[in-house]
Amino acid sequence: MDPATVCLVVRDNGIGIPAVSLRAIFGRFVRAHASRDEELRIRGSGLGLAIASECADAIGAGLRVESTPGEGAAFFIDLQRE
Repeated sequence: MDPATVCLVVRDNGIGIPAVSLRAIFGRFVRAHASRDEELRIRGSGLGLAIASECADAIGAGLRVESTPGEGAAFFIDLQRE
């Protein structure tokens, strides 16, 4: 890791994100599991990660995700030290 960078990691142990959805999930109104709302008892608009991505861009941070379906996801925010 670059010593000029700080990385904040947020992990979960949820159902994970399918590999085919990883590139799209930071777009507006994109939901990786929208077809499973009733089964999972969840709902949403698909704006949360788009907002997070826009905030990261606004402060010059990098935002990325790694996920394994069935094991969860990890989101990484790379911040530059001043």
